[in-house]
Amino acid sequence: MTKTTTTSGFTLTEVMVAVLVFALAAGGMYAFLQHGNRQSMKAYTRQAMVTQANTVLKAMQDDFRMAASSSLKFNEQNGEVTLQQNHGGDKVANITYKWEKPRLTRKVVFNGSTSLRTLSTAMNGFAIETKPRPSVSEDDDDNTPEQVVIKLSLAATVPGEREPLVHDQHAMATMREVSSFKYDPHWRDVGNLKGAFSTYGNLLNSIAQDAKLLVEDIGKTLEQTVKDAEKAAQDALNKPKANLEETKRQLRNALSDIKNADLDLSAAIKECEQSMKDLPEEIFEREFGRMGTWFADKGEARDRVAAEFQKMKTLEQMDYGKLERAAGSFRLKDTFKSIFDNKKESLQQQIRLASNKKKLEDLLSQVEAKGIEGGGDGG
Repeated sequence: MTKTTTTSGFTLTEVMVAVLVFALAAGGMYAFLQHGNRQSMKAYTRQAMVTQANTVLKAMQDDFRMAASSSLKFNEQNGEVTLQQNHGGDKVANITYKWEKPRLTRKVVFNGSTSLRTLSTAMNGFAIETKPRPSVSEDDDDNTPEQVVIKLSLAATVPGEREPLVHDQHAMATMREVSSFKYDPHWRDVGNLKGAFSTYGNLLNSIAQDAKLLVEDIGKTLEQTVKDAEKAAQDALNKPKANLEETKRQLRNALSDIKNADLDLSAAIKECEQSMKDLPEEIFEREFGRMGTWFADKGEARDRVAAEFQKMKTLEQMDYGKLERAAGSFRLKDTFKSIFDNKKESLQQQIRLASNKKKLEDLLSQVEAKGIEGGGDGG
């Protein structure tokens, strides 16, 4: 009788199959991890671009707000934007933004020294657009811009992605020098807003006047435009022979003016809110007769007031008492009331615009209906 013995183990085929299965599983896991890593890198890169764009826009807004409007110069061939800031007496800071794709730099020449800072090395697009301001007196230069729109486009490559990530962002800045110089002869001797309040108290009023200048001409200009369009429409509807096409053109132009005015008022409201945020904490003066003033934090009070002001989005929500309560133990200066009144007036004008828009749209519909009924214009 023969005894057989068996040995346990894996055949070559089993080993090869096991290796293949492991390789497939590992490959799938690697692909999964790689995809997750790319998504994580994309999210990180996008957030980094947003942060960088916010930093650049904040720096440029601060520069433009304190710049002499007439000093703004563009050199598209060299990708340069230059401006000047007056810092008292003969001290002038010359600021140059230079874009050499993908690098954006900021150079400041001031008081005999030069500083150069690279703001971004991922700037794929850079543009500044100016918005001409309405003349407020015969001596003003119509071509002097009062507002600029700063447009940025950043691009960054993510490993494993075919196309670079792109982030576009823009912001508006208002140059206060134009209107502030009109109301404060000391403006050109002031370079630092926060440092100026202890020396030039009337500069507070000039800041409040900035917002007012953005809205005061809108109502006056549109009032006559709307009256003329209404009269033309009534004449066209009541007279058997009227130039209906000319009347429709006049009504459409008036509606277009109303639309643009509404955009300007929205910008004015944002400027009021920004002005409230920009007020230095030094505007809150401590008073002997008010309980808790000496222990209250000025910066926190300013932030509370600005936040409360930001919440007021409709005319019904405009309540100056809320700002006074947000200020706590500090008493609000007249500057706060001026900025509050400017925003309130802007909201009131928007309501009047909406009413005039509805009125002109109704008149336009009636004139168009008359044209259809009559088979055309009267001669």
